[in-house]
Amino acid sequence: TVRRAEDAKQRVPALTCGQHVHLTVRATDGRHRPYRAYTPVDVRDDEMDFCIKVYPDGNLTPHLGSLKASSIVFVRGPRGTVRYIAPGLFRVAGIRGHPRDVRAKRISMIAGGTGITPMLQILRHICASDADSTQVRLLFCNRRERDIMLRDVIERAVAADKNDRIRVAFSLSDVKSVPKDWTGERGPVCSRMLQKTTFAAPDDDDSIALICGPPGFNAAVRSALSSIGLREGRVFEF
Repeated sequence: TVRRAEDAKQRVPALTCGQHVHLTVRATDGRHRPYRAYTPVDVRDDEMDFCIKVYPDGNLTPHLGSLKASSIVFVRGPRGTVRYIAPGLFRVAGIRGHPRDVRAKRISMIAGGTGITPMLQILRHICASDADSTQVRLLFCNRRERDIMLRDVIERAVAADKNDRIRVAFSLSDVKSVPKDWTGERGPVCSRMLQKTTFAAPDDDDSIALICGPPGFNAAVRSALSSIGLREGRVFEF
């Protein structure tokens, strides 16, 4: 949790659902580490909750992972080209930065690894409003079962949704490590998997697809969605 310091000159940035911020810390030599983009999974008045995977050889995450309570974190933002501004309504950056509004009754979310964070932020936002009837299908892809971040948080959110708007499927790409009792998807993401677990369908102007993951994963998902026939203007990356 990042909380505004009492002597901070500015408040915690006001984020619209779907946006992210850049974080860094000060090294022992007094210099700032490189800023990196992270999406909070929850935002309150003066607080933001993050789930950050620590990479031992990373430039910033080992330092974030070693922080103690009351440590100082520097925040820039908000940033982001895809914002969820009202039930079923996204505002996305268009040509030359001019925003355009995109409506959707159904959202297909395809996340790889740490790319789950913006999806969870939007999913929680939808679940918090009984007035939002938007349907969500989330496909969360990881290499192995132990790599699945925030699984309990996701499953609790689905269970708490009394309006039955959210469905979640998990997929493991390392087929050799798949447990015998695994009931989810397996193998690399493909058009068959997307058609089975999301709303992806040809020429569907009432649905959109949101993608977040490593560059290679995003490219594979875009290719699979294109082969299904989902229009490019209905596919967005975080």
